Amino acid sequence: MRALPKKKKNQTHWMLISVGVVFLIIVGIAGYLTYRFAHDPIKVDWSSDTPDETPQCGAAATQLALGSPYRGVNSPASYFTTDGSDIFISARHFEHGGFLDSETGVASIWIGDAATPPTYDEQSGQVANTKVSVPVREGKHKRIQLPKGRYWLWTSIGGDVVVASCGILSGQQPGGETAPTIPSVGHGGACDDQSYYTEHTKECAVE
Repeated sequence: MRALPKKKKNQTHWMLISVGVVFLIIVGIAGYLTYRFAHDPIKVDWSSDTPDETPQCGAAATQLALGSPYRGVNSPASYFTTDGSDIFISARHFEHGGFLDSETGVASIWIGDAATPPTYDEQSGQVANTKVSVPVREGKHKRIQLPKGRYWLWTSIGGDVVVASCGILSGQQPGGETAPTIPSVGHGGACDDQSYYTEHTKECAVE
């Protein structure tokens, strides 16, 4: 059998390497997406028209900074107590620039009764003792309804979590500190969509 010319051998060699590299990239992306969906199944929200549900009492609403109670094994949760009025949740701070990152972050928020603290299963990504699990889009509020009581809260990726209500509301940050009330600023409201409340300076900041 006639041997292939050296030039054609080299072309075939590099073509096989290129195909192999492309295959590995595809497998890597598929594996990453599988991991993300398994461990944070409601992080990705494909809808662009998610409504911004804000308290009807506007700037008169009580707004508490619950800090950044990230989900994890032995991670402390934040706590809040409500009188049964509607609760409005937002996450003010998202890290951007990661692999396959989107312009707008979506955090998963888990809430449960304070009497049964959360536990996290690293293998399945599931949070036990959850009463409510909702996605919260960056720059917007999510309304939830809970009976009167005390609850724990965990977040997946969104930091500087804020809960607001027109009713009576109190809270506690992950470290045990009393959750501070976010002051009204400038226009009479809380931090706008272009800023977020920082626990360190106790004021609105812009990235």
